Amino acid sequence: MINREIALYLAQEWFRKQSSEALHMPFAAVKESEIVETPFAWILPWNDRRYLAGDIRYCVSGHSPVVVLKSDAAVMYLPKLTPTERAKWKSKEMHGSIEDRIANLAEKLGIKIPKQEPSTMEDHPAKA
Repeated sequence: MINREIALYLAQEWFRKQSSEALHMPFAAVKESEIVETPFAWILPWNDRRYLAGDIRYCVSGHSPVVVLKSDAAVMYLPKLTPTERAKWKSKEMHGSIEDRIANLAEKLGIKIPKQEPSTMEDHPAKA
């Protein structure tokens, strides 16, 4: 099973690899204080390390957190909601969770993850 430290390491290595390829993200850094654990994945918010150090000129906006699956250590972006999904979410017609979004992305990528019961927000209280 992938623990928090391994997930952080895998995300940092993923960013390093992306920096040497097309995305060129040499200043990307995980915001460690906001890492979230779900039943089958770690969600790692990130931004430019200069922004995380306090320089607002380097804030990266409109990006998704990085996800590390616990089952096989796959690293990917958390899929964003489309405008239609966002509208449904706001009108409370959509009841999908982050786990559902991760599972849907994993299925599209051909990654098998164990079936889990959906969690509730009470299962994952915000860190103080």
